[in-house]
Amino acid sequence: MGFSKILLVESRTDIRAIQQMLKKFGKEHQTLLLPLGGKTLINDHSDTEAQLLVLTRITAPSNTKALIDRDTDGPTNTLDPARTAFQNLCRKLGIHCHVLEKRALENYFPQRAIDLGVGSGHPQIGDFGRQNWGKNNNVKIRATPHA
Repeated sequence: MGFSKILLVESRTDIRAIQQMLKKFGKEHQTLLLPLGGKTLINDHSDTEAQLLVLTRITAPSNTKALIDRDTDGPTNTLDPARTAFQNLCRKLGIHCHVLEKRALENYFPQRAIDLGVGSGHPQIGDFGRQNWGKNNNVKIRATPHA
């Protein structure tokens, strides 16, 4: 199929931003990106387990990874129970699930990349702030040479 790894990401808006990151490392053609749809699949429901099991038929569980947002207001806040359950489900299936240390992908963007991607007037949001430029603009920010 042309890829050797599957990377599950938080949402469809994260796919293009993550593609830009993979492109910078020459890995964009090796990795199939699939959206989890936020809480649609980030849970421990039996249908989520069934869908993840299908992926393990496509490639080995060790070649499937999940990257999800922390989605908390601070470093000491506990994960939402659904996120913890999803992380445990992945562990059970042999899929590595990485929870971001900061709130979400856009919390890692430096100010220069934000300015180049969506224009000045959008301050860097820190580790747990919420973005104010629309998640669809994350790809523009990630595509900048300094992101």
